[in-house]
Amino acid sequence: MQIGELISWGEVPSLGLPAFEDILPESGFRREVKIYKVPTELSETRYFVSVKEGAQPEEVPPSLIRETDLLVHFTLDASGQAQLIYGHPAVRAA
Repeated sequence: MQIGELISWGEVPSLGLPAFEDILPESGFRREVKIYKVPTELSETRYFVSVKEGAQPEEVPPSLIRETDLLVHFTLDASGQAQLIYGHPAVRAA
């Protein structure tokens, strides 16, 4: 698993998830990043990425809580350095 402005990990068979990769745009602000597993009706890839910058409200997946799993939560400081807060064990192993 790699986190930061480039986020990536391999397939997670135990959660039924394909490999994931995303690039976050640069920002001069501290950001909270959360990546969720969501139903296919919401996203074909089954991933939902929430990026909260500054005092913005947090964007959450528009799905039922029982259909949504938090996979990764990390912060990015203004220079782009990442600090992992939570990583689902299956994702960390991918």
